[in-house]
Amino acid sequence: IFAEDFFAVGVNRSTVLAPDEVVLEVQVPALPAGAKSVYTKFALRKSIDFPIVNVAAVITNEKGVVKSARICLNSVYATPLRVTAAEEALVGKTIDETTAEQAAEAALADSFALRKNSYKVQIAKTLVKRAILACAE
Repeated sequence: IFAEDFFAVGVNRSTVLAPDEVVLEVQVPALPAGAKSVYTKFALRKSIDFPIVNVAAVITNEKGVVKSARICLNSVYATPLRVTAAEEALVGKTIDETTAEQAAEAALADSFALRKNSYKVQIAKTLVKRAILACAE
């Protein structure tokens, strides 16, 4: 099962696994040449705390230009959420402050906050921008 297909939104479930199924193995492919990855989270306390927002990103650069990007938010939706608008905003461009800011804005452009969690939108934008910039270093 691909990661994109593994998580599911439903009553009393968060994955596509049946009640009697367990994950026995996770295969993570090697990063392609020119790729960098980063994981970052925002939490109120130390590393053992659940994150308020977290971001994982893998960005592949070729001669300073983004060839491909995969960016995923977690703790902002019922399942991990790829922000393909941010990915598309990066491809074919060089990463700098402006590009990272535009991609972060694109990542959350269609978001809507609930009454008591609107602060997560700005945190998510900031983490997406930081993750993008970290992959450019």
